[in-house]
Amino acid sequence: MLYNRPFKMVVDGRGFFPTAMKLPGWALPVVGQKAIIVTRILKDVKNIGPYHEEGLLNAPQFKEAGAPLTLNYEEIEAWMRTHAPTEEPEVVEWMISAGACNCFLSARAEEYRRAGSEIVAVSGDPWIPGVALDSLVFRRELAKDVVDRGYGLIDTPVGSFECPVPGKATGVFPDLLSWASIVEAFIIQWTSALLKFRELVNNPSSRIGFINTRGLTAPLFFGHASGVPAPVNLVEMSLSSDKIQRVDLNARSTDDYTDILFSDRFALSPGENIVSLQVFGFPLVPPMVIELQPENETSTILNYYKVTP
Repeated sequence: MLYNRPFKMVVDGRGFFPTAMKLPGWALPVVGQKAIIVTRILKDVKNIGPYHEEGLLNAPQFKEAGAPLTLNYEEIEAWMRTHAPTEEPEVVEWMISAGACNCFLSARAEEYRRAGSEIVAVSGDPWIPGVALDSLVFRRELAKDVVDRGYGLIDTPVGSFECPVPGKATGVFPDLLSWASIVEAFIIQWTSALLKFRELVNNPSSRIGFINTRGLTAPLFFGHASGVPAPVNLVEMSLSSDKIQRVDLNARSTDDYTDILFSDRFALSPGENIVSLQVFGFPLVPPMVIELQPENETSTILNYYKVTP
């Protein structure tokens, strides 16, 4: 299997696992050619049915305890509050939000794994016990210091990025795709979530829910890969939304994830929507990394993404 990145790199003497994507064999000559030009035409968006959450997965570590299978974060947090009430002396408030976030993150990671690749995610208090993931780490600070400054800091081997409090941020580097959110902050303790795309799935064909930590919706990254080289790709994707919203799309280079080849935005109606695009490339359409970013306070599902030829 061919990839655009090695599975492990060494940065400043430290091992680092970048975000990798599988490449079709024909793509090797064009990967790395900066002269490639890519554009698109948004052809159509049509609503074909109601919104539903059938086929989504539950968090493995919370399934037996009865966690609800839903993209409604408030429902998951309410369940977590009854499952581990703060009236118990060993349970504090940040544990409730971190537990709800971990339940949501784990379920979406299972859906991404079912689709054929891997994301890793974790939630907790960056002060104690700390939030770290695959050499990504929230900088250990008191909540009051983060609040006073207005943002928390996430350190990676290839750079740092800021996350507002409360709020979310996408950490995009040439070799790394990541995301973070800060759900709440008190005086000492605070709750954050950290997400890394370890390996990107190409043209996902099974349902993947978008991560949502208390209304803060994460982007979904995946590969656009054609089976044969062609100057035109027809794209059809199905997205389900619980409400009217707009979704942002960025097509990123597989050589450098910070390099955006084209961007678009389209409106979704409540229910299942079919979005059709024509993508043009010169001399041909290369493999790309697709980023979809729904609005906050939405429940959104990618049902499938098809590329022809």
